[in-house]
Amino acid sequence: MSSWQPLAFGICAGATVVTQVAFFIVAFTLKFDKVTDLAGCANFILLALLTLLAEPEYITVRKIVLTALVCVSRLELGSYLLYRVLKRGHDARFDEYRARCLAFFCFWVYQMVWVFAVSAPLIFINTTRSPDPALSWVDWLGWSLFCVGLVIQVSADISKQRFRSDGANAMRVCDVGLWYFSRHPNFFGEILMWWGVFVGGLPIFIHMPSGFATIVSPLFTMWVLLCLSGIPTAEGSNAKRWYDGGESQMQYQAYFASTPPLILFPPACYRPLPLVM
Repeated sequence: MSSWQPLAFGICAGATVVTQVAFFIVAFTLKFDKVTDLAGCANFILLALLTLLAEPEYITVRKIVLTALVCVSRLELGSYLLYRVLKRGHDARFDEYRARCLAFFCFWVYQMVWVFAVSAPLIFINTTRSPDPALSWVDWLGWSLFCVGLVIQVSADISKQRFRSDGANAMRVCDVGLWYFSRHPNFFGEILMWWGVFVGGLPIFIHMPSGFATIVSPLFTMWVLLCLSGIPTAEGSNAKRWYDGGESQMQYQAYFASTPPLILFPPACYRPLPLVM
């Protein structure tokens, strides 16, 4: 790691703290929780552009492509989540915490850690002055993983939004489009994207082994979505709305038993697999 990179990481950490605290002040003062997800996505874009443009003389194609991919994906996700929360009128996650300063602030601290940790590979790549290995199949593999993940996430969000917009589906589990092949295809897409960024940095990490530490990005993303605020908050006790003792419960239980939790996979092949698999 060059002497400039620790300073760059420090600047990015500081920018993340300032950004999230500013959004928190607005959200808590106005009791306005519609900017929570927007704050996270905007922070990703800020760090991506800040690290890319800090030293224009060291900008490379690799840096431009990865920065553009991250910015486009966060702009799309932030716009979608803002539209969704505006349509719903509030973010139900914060019903118990919106008026409690410390409890509400804990979410913003978590968001600081999330944005900074997940941005780590791009920060490292963008702040590397040398070397600049020639583009190879590894770069294309990383970019492809990211693009596939982005397409999966966007497609899943659009199909679910359309499904939920139909009042007839109010008490039906979304099992259309990619949701037929996975209970959480949007999470699968998110994980693929951050593995794509990490893989896209491998040509640099090989010459600067400290960069391998940024594998924390895809691993942290997986931990959050698989163990913390992703699947656990969408299933289990949080899925109690489906347990009405009637048709909705029967459909949900059949869907749950036959559909993979994350990776896209045909239900007909998934259903007979042993639970351990």
